[in-house]
Amino acid sequence: MKLKLGVIGTFTYGSSFGATDKATYFTIFGTKGSVTYDWSPSLSKPTITYQLGSSGQDNSGKKTIEVDEVDTFEEEFKNFAEAVTKKEKSLIIVPPRKAFHHLAIVAAALESSKNNGSNVKVESP
Repeated sequence: MKLKLGVIGTFTYGSSFGATDKATYFTIFGTKGSVTYDWSPSLSKPTITYQLGSSGQDNSGKKTIEVDEVDTFEEEFKNFAEAVTKKEKSLIIVPPRKAFHHLAIVAAALESSKNNGSNVKVESP
């Protein structure tokens, strides 16, 4: 993935393989470090791992923090579904425009995968 600021990232998802650990994570590589969001099924909570520095020799070491489950996009979609089901707009935590953008990213990843990893542009909200 190439983000608006020009940094590149990789999204890796695997679920239909044989005897192997199942993993879902997203890594962004920048000129001053990297960050990985990992929500693999083997984790008790999603994590964000980051490392600062301009090279492998000049780095801060990896730092990992756990993410509260209510901050995940899965919970965001559940929240939206609850608001629609109960017909109650006040329940919505994330504005629909932002949630739609998150859904567009997931759709673009699926489209890219379907087309052998071709680039898919996602418009900004």
